Amino acid sequence: MLKHPLLTGAAMIVGTLAIIYGANKAHAEPAVGRYTQPMFGILCDAKSQVQSIFDGTKSNDGKDAAEVELAWNHTIDADGDPTCGFVHTTEATIVSVEDKGEGQLPNGDTAHFWFVEIQGLEGHPNGWLLDYEKLSPSI
Repeated sequence: MLKHPLLTGAAMIVGTLAIIYGANKAHAEPAVGRYTQPMFGILCDAKSQVQSIFDGTKSNDGKDAAEVELAWNHTIDADGDPTCGFVHTTEATIVSVEDKGEGQLPNGDTAHFWFVEIQGLEGHPNGWLLDYEKLSPSI
């Protein structure tokens, strides 16, 4: 996975549980520039990876998103790191943001999603964060 300031050790496990159970978080749409608010989501090496996870929010009542994320988490790069995983940070540099609209979390809750391009550490490529805000609980 990216050499990136967003990465923390146990965050992948906690984060996977968060998407499966739909952790409740509320925030405004991320903005380009230095971000200093708590943020967590799925960080991947490639935009196509976050796109495939987001696509999973549109099928099988959102359950496919967790399966796709876990598959990417088990995909190992040349450095022996997973190509996607959950991260938590209180600061990052946001390069770009794409509003992707609504989808379903694996627990059935509705959420609003953004693709957030995060600047990598010096000499390393940028990564893509699938950020979301839970909108409503499942019925």
